[in-house]
Amino acid sequence: MNNERKKELRKQAKQLTPVITIGKQGFTENVAMQIKNYVRAHHLCKVKFSSEIPKMMHLTKKAFATLVSEQTNTEIIEQIGFVLVLWKR
Repeated sequence: MNNERKKELRKQAKQLTPVITIGKQGFTENVAMQIKNYVRAHHLCKVKFSSEIPKMMHLTKKAFATLVSEQTNTEIIEQIGFVLVLWKR
């Protein structure tokens, strides 16, 4: 994906609120399926995750974001703090 397209998607994502929250139970198969289904229907998805999740999995925020992206077959458009914007590949 080129930088122009990513820039456009980041602009669209600013108007979105996180629709999926990864909380105390962590990144489960159910959460991955929810993300996949949402992305399939809407193409762009904003996900918020608890600050404890990467720590529990012994990962950095960036590594956790990559894990989510790989498990859901999406591309990371943007990561700010504990919020991810994912795009359908």
